[in-house]
Amino acid sequence: MKKTRPSWWLMLGTGLYAVLCVPLILLAERHGWSEGPFHGTQLLATLVCFLSSIDFIRGDKPKSVRWQRAVAIVALTLSGLLLALLAFALMVVSVGLNSLD
Repeated sequence: MKKTRPSWWLMLGTGLYAVLCVPLILLAERHGWSEGPFHGTQLLATLVCFLSSIDFIRGDKPKSVRWQRAVAIVALTLSGLLLALLAFALMVVSVGLNSLD
């Protein structure tokens, strides 16, 4: 049995956590609970997923399992898009707040 890199497990765990936070945030919103912990930990999990997928892809050997590499590329793409969307939203809000002056 082939030994899997720790970055694979870190990417898989944080990616699943970030995805599972979505229904929890919707549930918290519906019941009036605080959503802050979910948003904060989801952002942290997304960032860790992004970085660990980069580490997995860079350290990937040519003879490794192809589906693991494909999952890593999908995780890299989705987490990167989410982080880019967040950066764009922060820029729009900061420009919007500056234009009110």
